[in-house]
Amino acid sequence: YHSFLHCFRSVHVLHIHTQLNSRLIESEWTPSTAGGPSFGSTWGNNPHFRMTLVESSSVFINITLPDDRFSKTPADTVCFHIIKADMAKVGYVVKFDQEAVVASTEYVITDSVSYQGQLEAGDYWIIPSTYVPDQSGRFFLRALSTGPLVLSKEEEAGYWTRRALTVQVPSSGEYYRGEENPQAEIHLPKRNGTAGRLLIKLNIDEVQADEEPTDEQLAGSSPPPSTSRAIALFLLSKKDMKAGSRHVGTIPESSLIAQSKYVISDHVYLEAIIPADYVGEYLTLVGCIAPKGTTAVLGITLYSSFPTISVTELKQWPKRSAKAHWRNSAPYQHITNRNPQVELVAASDSANPIYVIKMEVEDTTEPIIGFFIVENYENLGQALSGFEKIPEERIVAKSPYIRHTSTVMEVALPLSLIHI
Repeated sequence: YHSFLHCFRSVHVLHIHTQLNSRLIESEWTPSTAGGPSFGSTWGNNPHFRMTLVESSSVFINITLPDDRFSKTPADTVCFHIIKADMAKVGYVVKFDQEAVVASTEYVITDSVSYQGQLEAGDYWIIPSTYVPDQSGRFFLRALSTGPLVLSKEEEAGYWTRRALTVQVPSSGEYYRGEENPQAEIHLPKRNGTAGRLLIKLNIDEVQADEEPTDEQLAGSSPPPSTSRAIALFLLSKKDMKAGSRHVGTIPESSLIAQSKYVISDHVYLEAIIPADYVGEYLTLVGCIAPKGTTAVLGITLYSSFPTISVTELKQWPKRSAKAHWRNSAPYQHITNRNPQVELVAASDSANPIYVIKMEVEDTTEPIIGFFIVENYENLGQALSGFEKIPEERIVAKSPYIRHTSTVMEVALPLSLIHI
């Protein structure tokens, strides 16, 4: 027995199949299609094979690597999944869904994996993968069936239009808010009354660790600093907004088309149906990454059933901040030295530049807050004074007065001096 183990590393049972319908396809994992395992973010890049069974059949499916004595390949730990295809939708599988898996093999260090069982009539996807991404190499797919079958290799371009975008996040904002979180604008094509599907993936390509690594972590003797993050995606209507504008404040339920799960992961998917009667050419995509203040590089991949579609980043606007203090706050709308004042000087080439103004408070419990934007054109560098209350005719705009730790508003302001 020990001598046998010394000479041989594996044993395979030879199946002799007679009077079966069979198909054989030679294929390969390339640098662009070596997507890696089913639990990874790029699994959907692996080669896809569509199998159609005309009737309920007993099947035998096998993935074999070339004999490594004659053809070396980096791929060694292989697996495949059989997934029931829903061809009424966009059938090409990009997102791994365990509930849709009909059968699969395990990831095994071997040159051949097989499945034998009974499958109902219909369409199926056979998706082979390796345990490690980016392992290129050839393989053979064999399918045998007691009933008629059709087997073909399918390309993503025949089902989806793909667009990709990389976004830099200097400091992420609060969950379920727009102003400081990464945003992208999706331009829909003329749809001629047809509905469409969107599948959007948010992927963390790089993330700054919570803290600098210690000497032990750099030496590998202890785990590295945590890079775990919670992420989510939101798809919003833009019917009442101009193209190129960003969403600010809390994401409004009235504009929400779809949202992903909120998960601790390096990737998350959002799926949406754009109805045939949707009015509008643009959508906004908002990504959230927690905790607040995270620095990261995100990848956005858009899969669309529309043949033409585009996605562009909505750049964050330049930001300025100032700190102020309440020693003992004064009544609402009153002008005293107890309510802080901040001077804003508009500087823009446009006649009425757009500002997003946000106020956040700290070190207090259950505050009720708000702010006023007030004309003070003729008093450069001077605080408002001479009034007990802010005159209504001098108020340019005012934020909601709410019980919260922050409030935000978007407003167009004239090129002149104002106070907040």
